[in-house]
Amino acid sequence: PQPPATIIQQLPQPPLITQIPPLQAFPTQKAGSIKEGKCSISIL
Repeated sequence: PQPPATIIQQLPQPPLITQIPPLQAFPTQKAGSIKEGKCSISIL
């Protein structure tokens, strides 16, 4: 378990954290579009 821990420490955590928010924003938009699509299908 120690080797992986060292690798994790070496990886740039701040950049990863900054990339996470934008990634989350995209899925939310996709989920909204999917919900709208399902609603339109159910109406049809």
